[in-house]
Amino acid sequence: MPGRSRANGEGSIFPYRNGFAAYVWVEKPDGKRGRKWVYGKTREEVHDKWIKLHGQAKAGPVATRSPTIGEYAGYWLREIVKPNLAPGSYVTYEVVVRLYLVPGLGRKRLDKLRVSDVQTWINEVGRTCQCCAQGKDERRKPAQRRCCALGRCCRDLPSPTVRKGEMLGLTWADVDLDAGELTIDRQLQRVGAELLHRETKTAASDATLPLPDICTVALDRRHAAQIATWDTTGPAWQPSDLIFTTRYGRPVEPRNFNRFWDRRCDAAGVRRITVRDARRTCASLLADLDVHPRVAMQILRHAQFAITMEIYTVVSSAATRDALKRLGKALDR
Repeated sequence: MPGRSRANGEGSIFPYRNGFAAYVWVEKPDGKRGRKWVYGKTREEVHDKWIKLHGQAKAGPVATRSPTIGEYAGYWLREIVKPNLAPGSYVTYEVVVRLYLVPGLGRKRLDKLRVSDVQTWINEVGRTCQCCAQGKDERRKPAQRRCCALGRCCRDLPSPTVRKGEMLGLTWADVDLDAGELTIDRQLQRVGAELLHRETKTAASDATLPLPDICTVALDRRHAAQIATWDTTGPAWQPSDLIFTTRYGRPVEPRNFNRFWDRRCDAAGVRRITVRDARRTCASLLADLDVHPRVAMQILRHAQFAITMEIYTVVSSAATRDALKRLGKALDR
């Protein structure tokens, strides 16, 4: 046929825009039939894709279009996360997907997603008041509205995650004050209506760490204070082996921890920072003390060395000046 540009037996391969295109009739996951298209700059490239697509069509159902981020995220939560990870992990990921990922990137096709799209989304989430974005204040009773619904943005920005559950899940059996060691293998997690004291996420999360003297002294005082509180509280005390509890011995809600943290900052007369910032401070101090990054990785409980290095490179200006002085002296030789 004039104008057609395909070799004998190639089927539906033809010029398309600045290259070539082809399609194969396939059975879709919903049981219906449809065309699956492939594209390329040359006939040979499209022909190879076309042959591969025929093989896929013979093997089973084939999706005729790339899913959106929202569609794939739903599949990932349902088929990957829920059957294979801890209930707390599923709850955490589901919240992130529902409140942040889907509203920002949900309509984007997976095959069209670029690194720049993800970075822009991360930046936007970090500076967007979630009370406004999620309509939290509008859902409150009129008498209880106090910020966004009244035109006074409360700047409810997303807070970074730290590992509060591991700390709140510590028991006295995990601590050896004489040896100055702490073993981490459990965590406290809120999963729906339940507050679970369970194993850490993975075996790699478990660790036995040496305690600095200041931590040993603090834990020793905590133990004495807990016993004294138990004695004065009497029958109202709910015994447990947890190190950190409420005044009546109950587990501390992970989501309430920030309030305790802020109170301690105020009591100590220091500027309020987040727990994550305290962890970064620890990393910077380790860097200033010339602690090897691999050792810092163990102390900071990072699963990937790259994460440690990203934080570890934030060192004090004094350390930076000292390094530059030493570099200058080396170059002068």
